[in-house]
Amino acid sequence: MWIRCSGNGAARQFQMDAYGYMLDALYFSTRHGESISRDMYYRFVKPLAGFIVDHWREPGNGIWEIRGKRQHYVETKAWCYAGLERAVDIARVSRREEDVPEWQKTMKEINPETLEFMGNFPQAFSHMGLIMAAFELDSA
Repeated sequence: MWIRCSGNGAARQFQMDAYGYMLDALYFSTRHGESISRDMYYRFVKPLAGFIVDHWREPGNGIWEIRGKRQHYVETKAWCYAGLERAVDIARVSRREEDVPEWQKTMKEINPETLEFMGNFPQAFSHMGLIMAAFELDSA
């Protein structure tokens, strides 16, 4: 019996939300006593945030690892925003704020309150009110 193993194709997928996850993890490590060294900041925080700034508008495969045509997903845009928010927080704590204005500018572009880049994306909320409610969960 021949078994063909081809994997799930994730190596060829584009998932911007992962950059937000990584910055979130770095942020929480600082909240639990770990400091971000100069080397860590310039090797991880700055490049990850910079990648989000440069690529957040691009469609991807999303957390669902959808094969086929790349699309825009609310979950991905939310994690891009969260990743930049975490990068800003890390930069302030680390006293390395040279990129904060650019990151905040991009956050304003991503922010769903502008309604400009959010909408009814596949595999996501189908109504803007639900999207706004999701972003308000942490303030409840």
